[in-house]
Amino acid sequence: MKSPIECTSICIESALLSRVEVLAKSTGHSKDQLIQEAIIYYLNECEELLGDSITSDESEIAIPQSHIDELDKRLKDYRANPGKLLTLDEFQARIEDMR
Repeated sequence: MKSPIECTSICIESALLSRVEVLAKSTGHSKDQLIQEAIIYYLNECEELLGDSITSDESEIAIPQSHIDELDKRLKDYRANPGKLLTLDEFQARIEDMR
């Protein structure tokens, strides 16, 4: 069973992807371009909101071992199968399947 945070994240992703579909059709931009622009916009917004609370010294950031292990696993999987990435349509289909 998914946690409430995972369920909320899936709902948000699904809503955003639906909105991207509408915008892509109405503006003529590609879905990938719209997603990239949205990510850049929101990262800039987060940076402004957080301001000086973000440290520039990486040694001050504690990374849980479970996160390091997961990233190592994903990197190993990618290196073993570099062509096995999801397309945007495949990603959207997976989200739809989770509903």
